[in-house]
Amino acid sequence: MPAALAMLNKEFQLNLTEPDICFEDGYIRALDNPKHRIAFTDLVRYAYVERIPLAAYGYYKTPGVWFDREKGVGNPFHYYVFGCALTRVEIDLLTGEHVLKDTFIVHDNANSLHTDIDRGQIIGAFIQSYGWCTMEELVHDKKGKYLSVNPSTYKIPGIRDLPQNLVVDIVSSLTEHASVMGSKATGEPPFIYGMSVFFAIQNAIRTVKSDANLRFPATPEAILMALE
Repeated sequence: MPAALAMLNKEFQLNLTEPDICFEDGYIRALDNPKHRIAFTDLVRYAYVERIPLAAYGYYKTPGVWFDREKGVGNPFHYYVFGCALTRVEIDLLTGEHVLKDTFIVHDNANSLHTDIDRGQIIGAFIQSYGWCTMEELVHDKKGKYLSVNPSTYKIPGIRDLPQNLVVDIVSSLTEHASVMGSKATGEPPFIYGMSVFFAIQNAIRTVKSDANLRFPATPEAILMALE
């Protein structure tokens, strides 16, 4: 808007203010005289040459959040996200390898801003957590030096690690306790769903050995050790 005002006033020797102009059909013009107009492309070029920024910036501040650390009281969260996950696994008792057969996720998202993006975020968080729970083991030597420092020694999940059957249901709702435009987070909260894989593996092991103690993460080695 400042760039449009500056260009119109300079081009036509006017003294316009923001209420005096409008954007219409690819042009910016004066309300009182349609002949006083400039093309939007010319405006962008003018703003670039004159070093006038055309971007706008804004920040969202979560309302009503406060917490007294000394007293341990307050309202540290504006809203909560609800959901659950159920996973079925198949374990090879000889190698300790496992396969994700089915994963069902139900996630409370309030008013979704973009369902496809949110679904991708939920699946991404689940897969990230799945890797954390089953394969991303930090190995170090006696001096504390990390030995799992690259993709050859630190395994992360790939496309082939997706469940054979993955179902994600997003639950919509209207609530005053939410974020921008009534939405809820889909980046971090779904991370917890990956733990359904760990507990599914643990449950499967305990059908064979009831007192088995599965360490974290549930790597093939950890599964074989739990079955000993």
